[in-house]
Amino acid sequence: MNEQNGYGYPPQQPQNQPPQQPQYAQPQAPVQPQYAQPQGQPQYAQQPYAQPPYQQGMNQPQYQMPGGVMTQPAPKKKSKAGIIIGAIAGFLVLVVIVAFLVPSPEKKFYGTWKGTVDYTEQVKDRFGDVAQYVDDSFRFEFEIDFTFNNDKTYSYSLNEESFNTNKQVLVNEFTSVLEKSLRATLGDYYTDTQIAEYFESYYGKTIAEYSAEAFKDLTYESINESMSGEGNFKVTDDKLFLSKGKEYQVDETAYDVFVQKSANEIVLTEEYENNVKTSNTDGILPLTLIKQ
Repeated sequence: MNEQNGYGYPPQQPQNQPPQQPQYAQPQAPVQPQYAQPQGQPQYAQQPYAQPPYQQGMNQPQYQMPGGVMTQPAPKKKSKAGIIIGAIAGFLVLVVIVAFLVPSPEKKFYGTWKGTVDYTEQVKDRFGDVAQYVDDSFRFEFEIDFTFNNDKTYSYSLNEESFNTNKQVLVNEFTSVLEKSLRATLGDYYTDTQIAEYFESYYGKTIAEYSAEAFKDLTYESINESMSGEGNFKVTDDKLFLSKGKEYQVDETAYDVFVQKSANEIVLTEEYENNVKTSNTDGILPLTLIKQ
């Protein structure tokens, strides 16, 4: 029972009890505390949340406002034109992604490669009658460096170190062939020393010097001129198209057929001009390219 004294205030509390606090509605879990509002003010009922609004799925948060409950406005519906445009944009993005995921056929050639050209048989043919004295282990090979760029340009050139090494092999073999030939002709009458002295007195130089002189015009520059180039390239299935210069497009009727043995080995097997297989008179093919 609430009584008021003559001044309109609540009666004093008994001496032995602590002063009574203003009456507030105490919290009851999990309900948030409710506060009594001052007299004369609008009454707001604090609505507790069982969980934060962003954890309530698709439900819009509700706010208790004077006079009722207000929710956030529903999003506007997209027009049909907007939906169509969005679908087209999504399709174009998908096309671009697929284009990046599908590897270019030229990609298998990207990088630096080394190919070895074997001219052993051609050299033996040039030795003529003395070719029978060529050692079975003799090899005359050149290495060619190829570079295929991701802008679909290419270049190749003779490896200079390989050329210099193999030229010396050729000179040494030619010296050996001359010595064997002279021994076969004069060996019944002269010793090897006597044959060498006779040769030097007749030609004015040793057999080795004579051999080196015979190949003085075989220079790196002279050979690289015909074993280097650049241009654009294209790959389709098992065909490699090479243009003769970067200013030219590839000729669809001129190409090399290749076989990819592995990611690091490709073999050029045949050459075609005007869609007709060539005779491969230079002996370059088959040419095995090893990725560096």
